[in-house]
Formats: sequence, C-alpha cells, structure tokens
Amino acid sequence: MGPAVIASGRVIPELTIDGTDVGRARPLSGDEEERVRRLAEVVMPPANCAMIADTKPRQPRAPQVAIHAGLDAVAEAMPEAQAHRRSSATDRSPAR
Repeated sequence: MGPAVIASGRVIPELTIDGTDVGRARPLSGDEEERVRRLAEVVMPPANCAMIADTKPRQPRAPQVAIHAGLDAVAEAMPEAQAHRRSSATDRSPAR
C-alpha cells in the first residue's frame, strides 16, 4: 500500500517537533484506512511492541500507529532512493 500512496503523489512534507523535515504518507483514502484498521486487528503483539516513552507505566503503541509509521517510512525512503539513483547515475557518466 505504501508504494501506491507515494506513486499517487500523496506525500505531505511536515516538520517534526525538533525541526526535522519528514514526509508523511497522507491522506489515505477510506479504503486504505480500512485496510490499516483490518491489518491492525490481526497484527501479532510482538509486531506492535514499540513502547510510548513518556507514559508510566509504559504502554504499547496502538497497532495503527505502527502501521502509519511504516507507511511514513516508505514515504521517506522512496524519494531518497530515487535521488540516490539519480546521483549515482550522474557519478557514472563519462568525464569530459
């Protein structure tokens, strides 16, 4: 689902709290949100065991949060990979 969201141009630039520029895979269609919800229902506990740092006692993140984070990671990685491929192709061009 992540590559399809990115291929359709649905990457929103955003700044994190610390000022880091990131890309978010948004907005998701209603069907995509439903897929996220269904996936979250069946995800095994070890797959969603990331903890929320500022809670006492520490609490696990909701599976939907982990899935959205994965989609955002795809949004971040794909443009960087494309830029790397372009720069690598330029680096291999014959010198004049």
